[in-house]
Amino acid sequence: MDAEYGLPRITVQVWGEAVRPPDLAAQLREVATAVRGLAIQLVRVYQRRGEISPDVPAEEVGPVLPSLLPGFMLQHILFGDMDPRMVGRAVRGLVAGRPGLRRRAAAAVR
Repeated sequence: MDAEYGLPRITVQVWGEAVRPPDLAAQLREVATAVRGLAIQLVRVYQRRGEISPDVPAEEVGPVLPSLLPGFMLQHILFGDMDPRMVGRAVRGLVAGRPGLRRRAAAAVR
C-alpha cells in the first residue's frame, strides 16, 4: 500500500461505481466469479495439506476469503494501521486447521 493510500482509495471508488451501470456490474461479477473460483481451488489445496480445516467445504470457505479485501482496504484508508503482514497472520489464524479449535468453533455455532 502506498503511503498516500492512493490505490485503496481508487479501488474503493471503482467498486462503488462499478455496480451502477449494468454492463460494468456484469464485468465486475465476471472477474469476481473468477477470483472466487481460484479461491475455492486454493482452499482445496490447503485443505489437502491440512492447513485449512476440511470441516467446511471449500465452496463455502473460498468465496469468503476474497471478501476480506474490501474490509482490509477500508480499514487501511480510515485508520492507516492495517499492516498487510498482520492481516496475513490473522487470516492464517482464522483458517488454520487445528482440530481442537474446530471442535470448539463447531460447538459454539450449534
